[in-house]
Amino acid sequence: MITFHSQRVLNLCIELQEYRKCWGVAKLMQAVVAHEPSRLEVFALCRMLFTPKPGCAIPRPALGESDYVGETSEETWPNEPIHLHNGVPFLIVKGWLLAGEAEWPEMFLARCLENGDWTTERYATRSREALKLAAQDFMRHGPWKRSLSAEDRLFLLAQARAGE
Repeated sequence: MITFHSQRVLNLCIELQEYRKCWGVAKLMQAVVAHEPSRLEVFALCRMLFTPKPGCAIPRPALGESDYVGETSEETWPNEPIHLHNGVPFLIVKGWLLAGEAEWPEMFLARCLENGDWTTERYATRSREALKLAAQDFMRHGPWKRSLSAEDRLFLLAQARAGE
């Protein structure tokens, strides 16, 4: 099973935002080359730190056919592989089916730089309790096609509990 730690990604994002755009991008590039944070975290950070330029789009990372929580579809999640709910990132893909090679984080970052602007949205740290409440609220009010399975609920809650 894929693991994703909402608080870790949020903290990394906040740290990069402290540098402002020029140094933040440089620090993110440095991290990508050093393979720290993980590939999945880089995709999440790019989604959080870049917004599409006017008239542009930042396509989803080419990671394969996605298996979404709640039997949703690609159209439901413009910021795949994550969704920001009340400022908290949640991974909304349980896995991918891939017949070739997945996109490298370096290439996705390059696409974000070409088609996106550094976000003006500021992220804030959250307590463990606030993360848990955000996860519960997301589970109650998400765009689910059906009621979430116990597996999907555990998948989302685990992201908020990581680090406990």
